[in-house]
Amino acid sequence: MRYWSFCTYDSEGEALVGCAPDYQSAIRGQGFTLVVSSPANRPANATAANGVTWLPWGDQPAAQIVYRNMLPSASFPYAAESITSPTQSVTQTMGPYYPSGVYCSTATFERGGWSSCPRAAS
Repeated sequence: MRYWSFCTYDSEGEALVGCAPDYQSAIRGQGFTLVVSSPANRPANATAANGVTWLPWGDQPAAQIVYRNMLPSASFPYAAESITSPTQSVTQTMGPYYPSGVYCSTATFERGGWSSCPRAAS
């Protein structure tokens, strides 16, 4: 993979709110934690020093989070562009590179980071 990023846009996908490219993100080992919130609800520990990349939600009630991966090597089978059919499993195709997300309160995140946030039932 040459490049990846996560970006927040307004609910129509027209106005960019913020972007976190890989080279400016807090990557720890093989992991990456991204927190998206309003500035007022940003957890105090959502900082690069704590291994967290933060993006602003924007000022609308809804937002879009876009994950982009660009110029993957032909030998890299986990790229989003490897999904060639609407019936193909995105999670299976992207394997360990498929991002997962949870909703978490500011207080919960501040108490224990991402690992304290409740996971959705599988």
